[in-house]
Amino acid sequence: MVLLDFMPLDQDELAALVSVVDTGSFRAAAEKLERAQSSISYAIKNLEKELDIEIFSRNTYRPQLTTQGELIYHKAKHVLRMQNELLDYASSIKSGLATNLHLEISPLSP
Repeated sequence: MVLLDFMPLDQDELAALVSVVDTGSFRAAAEKLERAQSSISYAIKNLEKELDIEIFSRNTYRPQLTTQGELIYHKAKHVLRMQNELLDYASSIKSGLATNLHLEISPLSP
C-alpha cells in the first residue's frame, strides 16, 4: 500500500476556483454554487495556502489569475471532470450496466 505524503485537495475548493474564473467574480461564483461569498473567499485562500501558490492577483478589482493560477485552474477543471467521470462510472457499475467493452478489428480492415 502506498501512503501519500500530502493532504488530498478539497473538491469544494477546486469547484470554487473554477467557478470564480468561469463566472468572473467571487459574488457570481457564490450565487452559482449557492454558498456565501465569504465561503468562496475562504476556499480560495485555503487552496492557495495548501498549494503554496498565489492563484489570484490581489492588484485588480476583478479576480485575475496569476501565471501559476492559470495553470492550476486548468488542472483543477481536469481533476473535477475526472471526479465526475469516476462517479458516473461507479453509478453505471452499481446499476448493472456493462463495465467492459470488447473491440475486435480485422487485420484486413483499412
